[in-house]
Parts: sequence; C-alpha cells; structure tokens
Amino acid sequence: MHRAFSLIAMTDRLEPLELQLFEARVTPVTRTTYRRHYDDFMQYCRRHRLDVRRFTPANYDTALLKYITYLYHTRQSRGRAATTISALTFYLPELENHLPYSIRIMKGWIRVQPSQSHAPLTWPITVLIAATMAQSGYHGMALATLVAFDCYLRINEYVDILLDDITLNNHGFVFIRIRRSKTGDNQSVTVSNSHVNALLRRWADRRRLTASPQASLFDIPSANHYRILFHKTVTSLGLSDCHYVPHSLRHGGATHSYAEHVPIKDIAQRGRWKSFRTVQRYVQAALAIRLDAVIPPLRAAQADQWKASFYPWMSDALFNGQL
Repeated sequence: MHRAFSLIAMTDRLEPLELQLFEARVTPVTRTTYRRHYDDFMQYCRRHRLDVRRFTPANYDTALLKYITYLYHTRQSRGRAATTISALTFYLPELENHLPYSIRIMKGWIRVQPSQSHAPLTWPITVLIAATMAQSGYHGMALATLVAFDCYLRINEYVDILLDDITLNNHGFVFIRIRRSKTGDNQSVTVSNSHVNALLRRWADRRRLTASPQASLFDIPSANHYRILFHKTVTSLGLSDCHYVPHSLRHGGATHSYAEHVPIKDIAQRGRWKSFRTVQRYVQAALAIRLDAVIPPLRAAQADQWKASFYPWMSDALFNGQL
C-alpha cells in the first residue's frame, strides 16, 4: 500500500539548505510559477473538502483529474493544467509515473482543442501597435513593445526590467540585463535597432530624473496589465483574426532577423535559446505561419506609413516634441 504524503510533510523533513538545493533544479521564475499552480490546486482541494494529508498517489491522481476537468469546464488555459502536473511532480517526486488518469485526460484535452499557432508579428505591425498604445497615453508599454520585438524578449523579461538593468556599451547602444529568464538568471541582450536605441536612451534618462534605480524601466504594473492592453489594442486595430499575443513580439523579432539573413547561431544567442535546431524549426515554421495572418489592406498600408516615420512621431509622443 502507498503511504500518504504531502508537500507540507516533504518540506518539513528537509532542512532549509536542503530545500534550497531541492528547489534550485529550476530557475526562480519557474519555481514561482510552480508554487502558484501548486497552491491553486491545494485551494481547490480544500474547497472540495479533500484532505491531502491522507492522500495516496491514486488519490492525488483522482483529485488532479477532477481539477483538470474543472479547468477545462471553466475555460481556463490548457497550459495551466499542464503546469499543475509539472508542479506536483516537482514538489512530490513520488508522483512520477503515478498520474495515469491525469496524463490521459490531458491528452484528451489536446485532442479536443489542438494548440492554436500564434502568428509572429512583422515590424510594420509592431510599430502600428506601439503607436496606437502611445496615442492612448501608454508610453512605457508602447516603447516596451518596440524593445521586445528588437531584443526577442519574453513578456516577463521586459516587464521586470529595472532602470538599474540598463547601461551603454562602447558603441552607445543600450545593454539590457535580464535578471530572471526562462533559461537562467543574469542574462543580457543589446538593442540593435538604432531608432529604438535612441528612444530607449532618452526614455531611461528621463525616467532617472524622477524614479529610483530599482524602479520599473517601462513602468508596467504587471504582465497581466500588458496582456490586457495588447489584446485591446490588437482588437481595436481589427487584427483579432491574426491571433497575435505578446509572445508574437519575440517570435516576430526572431523571424524578422531570419528573413534578413541573420545567422541562426546569432539569433539563438540573442534570444537566449539553448538549441540552434530549435530556433531553426521555430523561425522556419514562423515564416509559413506569418503568411496565414490575413492583415486588412487598410491596416497594412497604415502600418507601412507608421514604419516610415515612426521615429520622429514616437519621439514626439514620448518626449513632447523634444528630439
């Protein structure tokens, strides 16, 4: 018979240093995500009066199956369900290979709702989105949009950048420290687009006049705030059918570089990917997906216009005409 176990019991039997090493298997970002999803699952169990202290692996599998079904029924993301499974097996290694029903119901969910490929953004459409944000007064998020495309940034990476995280290299281009990333801590990237670089330098200089070094560079309250604004902006532009999401900026930036004949190894290094082959499949598939993004002709023409004159206009919007 399987003995009962729980996260509380597991952490109680580990000394602080042991627990620190136990959790060090993943990055801090992943660890925080796992803890949040684990807590959500435990709250679900408490609401349904399930005593996890007496759970066997089979009990965990049954409760998790019901939780995944609940997420599906309430139209939560499939990624949330998958991450919950990963979180449980991370904190409770005894569950490895003991969640047969939960794994199978996840496969069913994938079959019923296949993943939707999100089109990579092009540079003209990125400029149009940023300009629309700026017109609405969201200047920091507008600039973050341009920087995310240019530097292939993940949403949490650019939301978390502090004023203290940027400096200039020997050529006058902004060097960005990425404190926490999916692939490790203390990574970096340098802005390459000269116009984006000029805007970012001016923005940082202005922010430093009123904000501390530990303040948010783009003054974005949270990743969720950015997602909401991004979605509203894309919808307002009539681009909902293109399935753009914030990750389309990273995807689009890498695809743009590949189309401009930047070597795969340089793209991989700049984007902090570990595998060249992964990047190659990523951008080659993206070129095909980009062709399926039907952009209304009016918006395409508008985007090309913004692209041609975005620097003086954006500079005026961000700095009140002070070029």
